[in-house]
Amino acid sequence: MASVSYNARERRLVVESFCWPEDAPGLADAIEAFADPGSGLIVDLTRMPSVPSEVAVAIRDACRGAESLGCRVRVWTDPDTATAAQISSARHDVAASS
Repeated sequence: MASVSYNARERRLVVESFCWPEDAPGLADAIEAFADPGSGLIVDLTRMPSVPSEVAVAIRDACRGAESLGCRVRVWTDPDTATAAQISSARHDVAASS
């Protein structure tokens, strides 16, 4: 099960442990819960070298939903990791929709 923490001062949601495909809905719910229209949210995946494709899609869809409500979302990943590649390709759709 994924472990997630939230830093309200930084408006940063940090995924702190390995994610399983079953964690995708919960991660999407967390993004939606902390997304605040008119402000920003950082989804920090820098501790995740790889995420299942189900998780990448859930993050993409939750970010798209938050952005459609006016919340600026940034996803942080370490460059040159599988997570960066997965999120980058998933985030392409979000960037194209804004």
